[in-house]
Formats: sequence, C-alpha cells, structure tokens
Amino acid sequence: MQALESACLSLTEFHQRSGFADPRKTLKPRRKDITSALKTVFWAFSLQARTGLATAYALERCFEPEAFGQDDKGDRYHRNKWSGYLAGRNQPEKVLAAVEAKCPGANDCLSNPLWAALTDRPLTRLQLEALIMPLEPGIQSLVRRRGPSPHPAHPQGSRIDHRLAEALERRASLDALAAAVILLRIAHAEGATALAFQWGRHVLRIMVMLSELLHEGGIARPLLELIEERVLRLARHDGAQPGFPRGTFAEIARHYASAMRRIDGKPFESMSQTERQAARQSRLGFRAGFDYFYAFNPIRVLADFGAGALGEQVLATPDAWLHTWALNMLAMGGHRDPPPALVRAGEDLWARQEGATSQSKQSGESLSSGYQP
Repeated sequence: MQALESACLSLTEFHQRSGFADPRKTLKPRRKDITSALKTVFWAFSLQARTGLATAYALERCFEPEAFGQDDKGDRYHRNKWSGYLAGRNQPEKVLAAVEAKCPGANDCLSNPLWAALTDRPLTRLQLEALIMPLEPGIQSLVRRRGPSPHPAHPQGSRIDHRLAEALERRASLDALAAAVILLRIAHAEGATALAFQWGRHVLRIMVMLSELLHEGGIARPLLELIEERVLRLARHDGAQPGFPRGTFAEIARHYASAMRRIDGKPFESMSQTERQAARQSRLGFRAGFDYFYAFNPIRVLADFGAGALGEQVLATPDAWLHTWALNMLAMGGHRDPPPALVRAGEDLWARQEGATSQSKQSGESLSSGYQP
C-alpha cells in the first residue's frame, strides 16, 4: 500500500490494517494504543519519502542489510519487518540507531508529544503542562511565554491569545499541532469551553496546513478522525464543536495544495522559510479569496455520532452551505468575491453572482465530491 492509499483509510480501516483492536468495538484490554501505529506509519512513510526508496524491501535493504541472507539450501530470505512498519503492525526498536545514523532526525516524530496528547484518557492540567517540555524549543518557549497562566483568574474566560494561535499556525508542524491540542485540553480541563472551541478551530487549521505532510506520511484521514473522536469532542461549546463535513478532508487537501502552487509573484519553491510560513497561513484568510476561506476553515458541527464514513453528522447552517459552495467554486476554477445571498440562504450552492440561478443548479449537475446538505 502506498502513502496516499494509507492516508485515505478511515480510522476503522486503519485499526484493521494495523492489527489493533478498535476500542469502540471490543471490551478486550488494549495491547497498545492506536497512536503507536499512527506514529510508526508516519515514521516509515516519511522515511520512504526522504530517501526515495519506494518499497519496504528497499528500505529494509538500506537500513537492515543484515536481515538478508541464505539458508543451508541456498535459498534467499529476509525478515520483511518493513512491510509491518508501513502497515503499523510492527513498532521499530533495534533499527532506530541505523536510521538515525543515515537520516539524522528521522526518528524525532516517534517521540513527539502529539501522540501522548491524543490519549483517550483524561489528563490533568499538570500532566498536560508536562507535555509542553518535549516540544521543539521554539514552540515550547512560545507556549510558555504566551500560554495559559498557572492560576487563571477567569477559568471560564473565552478570549484566545490570537498572537499565540497565529504564531503556532505559522510554524505549522507536528509540534505546533501538539501544542494546539495541549492548549485545547488545558482549556477543557479548566472548564473554559469557549476557549477550547477556539483552540479546536486552530487545531483543524493546522491540520489543513499540514495536509500534504500528513498525506505523504500515510495518516491524514485516520489522524483527523482520531482527533475528532478524542480531542474535538472536548471543544464543544454552545451545542457545537469545530469540524469539517465528513469525507471532505482529502478534497480540502487537494485544493489547498493547488492554492499553494498559485501564489502570485513568487514560486513557492523559491521562497524562504519565513515566506513559506506566511504563505501557508494566508491561504486560510479572506484576502486570498472567499472560496479559500470557506473551504479551508472548519465549520460548526452540532452533533457527531461516531467516527468514520458511517458516522452521522449534524452540521450547522449556513456554515455547511458556505463550505459546500466554496468547494464547488474551487472545482470550477475559484471565486474570490463574497458568496451571493442565495448561498447563505441555502438556495443555490453554485451561485456566482447576486440574483442569478446557476446553470449547474438548473441542470442538477454536481462537480464537487464534498458534503451536500
């Protein structure tokens, strides 16, 4: 299975492929949490992308040449552990030293605090603050300098530190995602539901900005569904939680990747790291176009009954209409201007100008594979 195929598996399918029992469907004690499989798959596919080695066989030949040999009859054999790493069935141990020697830093993702922050077990504030320590130094310093105070005067407060949130987005990485998840869970632990909701939005915005990396690492959809199931339910406020219509994230990721190739004035590949960070974040704002804004930003999910393709969602309107309109517009080449009133009323999700019924609506055609209310 290639990285893109793995990245498009549902969380249920990922459980089955990795050999982990789905805790939602069994009462048996868990051997390990599914995050062990997620981080292993991400590590293996990221290593594959970094080295250009296209198969499990080639990876094993590169990093574990001693795993190949001949028996007494002259028949060749090899251990074939790497197909297990790519599927999440095996967890790497002895091979890590060889990987670090040839690809310094490649193992860092395995110890990222994101995986611990995604536990389904309740965590106290002290436990959550301890997860800040292993973060990348720049992000750790940022969170400690601008993060939650040790003894918040108003635990029910609803104001988010926008400078901190925007700074984490500009540094979009596994560490930035981990920091946003930790801050969401701290807000939830303090009973600050409005603050948790806002951090939930930034968690999903960072997910969009990381979508190419997560698809390359083979875990985009299963990771999103795990975050929906374990983290975003903690961000519920006024009867809603942030989310995307189920089944649209791959389409969102495709359009976001396309948007990053269409930046005016300078090719993305020739930009400095700072310019790239600003460009990634700018695609999620109004100035880049209302189609991008409504497609790439999460909406309010009023109810979410189970993860996976079979789960039922109840989506808020006009949020869902605006999101679908944006995906429709991007499928037709884009629409930078504000959506017409017909869209906000849910009457025409293909409208491009005020007072005109779209040809697509008249013909009943649908170009978008996204959610249709």
